[in-house]
Amino acid sequence: MVVFFNEFGFNDVYGKGFPSRWKYVEEKLKSINGQPELDKYIKSVFSPVNFVGGGEVLLSCLNEFNGYLRFDGWCVHVVKSEIEIHKVEKPDIEHELKQVLHCDEVSEDSFLKIEFDDVNVESLPLPEFVKPILNDRLEEEKKAFVSKAYLSSIIMVGSVLEAVLLGLAEKSPKRFYIYEIMGFKTRKRLL
Repeated sequence: MVVFFNEFGFNDVYGKGFPSRWKYVEEKLKSINGQPELDKYIKSVFSPVNFVGGGEVLLSCLNEFNGYLRFDGWCVHVVKSEIEIHKVEKPDIEHELKQVLHCDEVSEDSFLKIEFDDVNVESLPLPEFVKPILNDRLEEEKKAFVSKAYLSSIIMVGSVLEAVLLGLAEKSPKRFYIYEIMGFKTRKRLL
C-alpha cells in the first residue's frame, strides 16, 4: 500500500512504528478525498491491466463500488481498456420506493406490506437438494406474513437469503472472496 500511495506523490517509508494497514489506508483516503487527484487513484485501482483474466471480478468490484458512488452522483465505467469516471444523477430513493410500493407516500406500514410473489427457486444456480427446502421455507414465510407475524417472516426470509448466498458462494468461490480491495484488511464478499 505504501508503494501504491507513493506513486501519487506521498513519500512514506514502511518501518518500525508504522500504523496498521487499515489505519494507514484510512488516513490516506481521508487526505485525498475531495482532491482533484482522487480520480487517478480510482483509475489505477480499477485499471483492467490489474484484472487480466478476471473480467468478471473487475465488473463485480465496479458494481459494488458504483453502488456507493451513486449516492455522490458519480459512476466508474470501463470504456475499451480504460477506466472513466462520469457524473450521474443522484438517486431519488423515495421515488424508487414509491414505485415499488405503488403509492404516493412512503410509510413504515406500506413498506412492511410489500410482497414479492415472483421468487423462482428453480431458476437459481443451487444444488437440487436445497431447492425443495427453500420452497418450503418460502411457504412458511408467506404464512407468517399473512398472519402479521412480521418478525418471523423476516427471520424466514433471512434464512432463505443465507442459503441462496451460501449456494452461490460454493458454486463460484473465486468470485466470492476478493482480498484486500483498496486496502481493506477484511475479506469483501461479492456475488
